[in-house]
Amino acid sequence: MSSIRILLVTYYNFSGLRTGAINRVLALARVLSEYSCVEIIHRGADMLLNNIRFRGFGTLGNNTTLDDLLNALSPYMSYIYPSLYATLKEALRNVDIVQVEQPFLFVPTLKVMKILGKRPIIILDEHNVEFMTIRSKMKYLSANSLLTALSLPYVFLTEKIATRKANLVLCVSEADKKLISKFYNISKDKLTVIPNGVNLSKIEKTPPVNCTLVKNNRIVFFHGTLSWYPNLEAANLIVDYLAPKIPEATFLIAGASPPLTLIKKIEKTKNVKYLGYVENLEGWIKASDVCVAPILRGGGTRLKVLEYAAAGKPIVATFKAVEGLGMLNNVHGLFYRNVSEEFVDGIRRLLKCDQLAQKLGSNAREIAKKYDWTVIGKKLYDIYSELLTDSHGKYDGGTISS
Repeated sequence: MSSIRILLVTYYNFSGLRTGAINRVLALARVLSEYSCVEIIHRGADMLLNNIRFRGFGTLGNNTTLDDLLNALSPYMSYIYPSLYATLKEALRNVDIVQVEQPFLFVPTLKVMKILGKRPIIILDEHNVEFMTIRSKMKYLSANSLLTALSLPYVFLTEKIATRKANLVLCVSEADKKLISKFYNISKDKLTVIPNGVNLSKIEKTPPVNCTLVKNNRIVFFHGTLSWYPNLEAANLIVDYLAPKIPEATFLIAGASPPLTLIKKIEKTKNVKYLGYVENLEGWIKASDVCVAPILRGGGTRLKVLEYAAAGKPIVATFKAVEGLGMLNNVHGLFYRNVSEEFVDGIRRLLKCDQLAQKLGSNAREIAKKYDWTVIGKKLYDIYSELLTDSHGKYDGGTISS
C-alpha cells in the first residue's frame, strides 16, 4: 500500500500556547507522520512544524476586535470564516483519511467533501463528551452558566450529527465510549478507544528546574489551561481551601489564561505562587514534591495526571481526575470523591512520608508506561490501515440531516 494521506481538521491555533487538546493532536500527528503523509488544518498561518504541513485559515481582515471575540468563541464560531472553506476545499482534494478534532467542524468538513464529490473515510476524534462536559459547568447560577445553557442545544445537535455520520469515533476512555454509545445511540462497533498519552522519553530526559521561588517549603504542583472551567475551579480550590490548610507547603500553579480575579487572590495568599504559562512543564513537575488534581467535573482523561505519573510523582486527586486511567486508590496515588478534609490529609501524608510518596510515585510511573504516545499513535495508524483495506470502510455519502 502507498503512503496513507491523512488530514486533521482543527479549530485550534498551533502557533499559540499549548493546551491539552493541542498536545493530543500534535502527539498523534507526529507518530502518524512516521508511517503516512499528514497535514493539519488550523486557525492560524500556513507553516511547517516537525515536518508536518499546517494549512491555515482565519482572521477577518483588519477587524481585530471581532477576531478577538471569535478567538474566545472558536469552538462554536470557526465555521463562519470564509477562509476555512477555501482551505478545506484545497486540502480535501487528495486524502484517504479525514480526522476531525471534536465535533464543531465536522459538518463544514462533510459539506465540502460532498461539494467536491470526495469520499475519504471521515473520523471524529472526541476529546471528551462535549455536551456532558459543557453541561457540567452549569452548577452555579451566573452569566457564564446562562451562556452555557444557551449553547447546549447547538452542542448537542452538532455532536449528535458528528457521532452518527462519522465512519469511526475515537474516544479517550472506555467510560466515554459507553457514554457516547448510550447518549447518542451509537453502535459500539464504530467507537474505539484511543487514549490520551504522554511523552515518556521527554520526561525522562528533562532535569528538574532549580526552583528559586521556594526556599524551605515543600512544593505542591498543579497545572492546566485556566480558561477551561474545570481547571479554573481546581485552581480556586487550591487558593481558597487547600493552601490555607497546609501552610507548610508552597503551592505552584502553572497555566495560560487565568482570569484577573484568580491572580488577585493568589497575590493575597502567602503560600501560593502563579508561574504563568511554562515552556519547561516537565522540569517543574519533576521539581515538585506532590502533584495534585482537584478536578470536580469535565470529561475525557487528564493529560496532567499522566504527566505527573510519568515523572514518578506522588499524586493526590479526585476520582474524577483519574477517571478512565486504570489508577487504583492507595496504589497509584491517593484519590478522593471530593476536595475535603480527607484530600488535605492526603497531601499532608505524602509531604511527611517520603517512603509512601516514593512508592505511589513509582507505581504511577509503571501505569504511565502503558500510555506512551508512540504506542498509541501506532495503534491508530494500524486501525486506519485496516479501514482502508476494508471495502466497507468507505463513507456512504449519506445526507447530513440528523
